[in-house]
Amino acid sequence: MNWQRYYKFFNYLNIAEADYFATPEKATQAISTYNRALRMLKNNKDQTEAIKLIQTIADDYPMFPEPSHIYGIHLAEQGEYKEALEYLKRVSLLDITDEMANMLQEQFVVIERELKAERSSARTQTQKTKETPQNKKASLGSVLQKAPKHHNKESLSKSEINAINKKLGNEDPSDLSEEIARENRVSDRRFLISVFVVAVLVISIFYFVIRPAVVNRLDGGQTVNQLQWLENEITDRAKDDPEINKLLNDYLSEFSDESDK
Repeated sequence: MNWQRYYKFFNYLNIAEADYFATPEKATQAISTYNRALRMLKNNKDQTEAIKLIQTIADDYPMFPEPSHIYGIHLAEQGEYKEALEYLKRVSLLDITDEMANMLQEQFVVIERELKAERSSARTQTQKTKETPQNKKASLGSVLQKAPKHHNKESLSKSEINAINKKLGNEDPSDLSEEIARENRVSDRRFLISVFVVAVLVISIFYFVIRPAVVNRLDGGQTVNQLQWLENEITDRAKDDPEINKLLNDYLSEFSDESDK
């Protein structure tokens, strides 16, 4: 439908014909802008700028019927029928001329027909969408029936699968057996080293600390026993031998003095 043919039915306005939708000052400015935009539309010049001006006036002055009517026609021309209907319904509620009312009636019929066609197309598309999965399923089933079976054949080698899994970060536990064994060997080696170090430490403490102390203690006790035995022997034998008696006296004199000290 040629929606632009309706533009020729709109007339230029003056302030006396439009002072009811705004104050005189604002109405004068709105009328001036409307006339300029209408002239551009009729002369098929700067259509985009003209529509922008018409939309601005229609939104700023909803009681001004002509701009809303023209913008509604433009929306219908663009296929935006629901939005066009909103602007045209607004116009139908205003005090308009019979000519505008006749145009609106014709436009309502055309827009309603287009909306009905859109709803029908949407239902058809919805039905196709619902049927599509079944068709795809049937096609897939057909392909699967025709496809060769490879149940007993491995499509990828184990090394290839492992490589893919490693890239994805999904390593197979069986692929980690070597690494686990290596970690176990390292752990065992560390344990043996620890045991060896502890053993060396214990042996060193025994030989260099405990054993000398024990030996010194034992040696000291043995020496005392030996000296005690020697003293007893000298004492017994000094009765019969003057020289031994003299040696005993010297010994007692010497070591008694040291003991007193």
